[in-house]
Amino acid sequence: MFDGLRKKFAALFGRGGGSEEVVKRAEVEEKILEILLEADVSLETAEKIVKRMEERVRAMGRKVGMNDLREALRSVVVEMLQGARPPVDIMEQAKKPYVILFLGINGTGKTTTIGKMAHLIKKSGRRVVIAAGDTFRAGAIEQIAILGGSRWASAS
Repeated sequence: MFDGLRKKFAALFGRGGGSEEVVKRAEVEEKILEILLEADVSLETAEKIVKRMEERVRAMGRKVGMNDLREALRSVVVEMLQGARPPVDIMEQAKKPYVILFLGINGTGKTTTIGKMAHLIKKSGRRVVIAAGDTFRAGAIEQIAILGGSRWASAS
């Protein structure tokens, strides 16, 4: 997620270090919202980022350069990440085995997320069993087997 965001923001702001080009704030804020949504940032979070940016930019005065916008965006994102709640340890349950169910509409990244979660859980020294639930999607079982790192996956 962050690599994609970094590339899109670099394209928006340009790679030049001294860009003081005056810009229309509304256009840039709209583009930032679009970039955040394309990077799978939730609408609620993306709107919070843009709102906080608007407040900072408004305090800067009438003329705002790209460097000002870049710095406002950077500080808002850093502030929001630092204020995030600590991650919940889903494995801190007393009952075993741990069962995690992923639900969602097609194409939202569930299978990829399952592969990433399995990798993290395995790195912590636990064992993982993955079952493909969307067996009607072409390649679902093969994809989950590859992402889960299993040589013993079966389509039965």
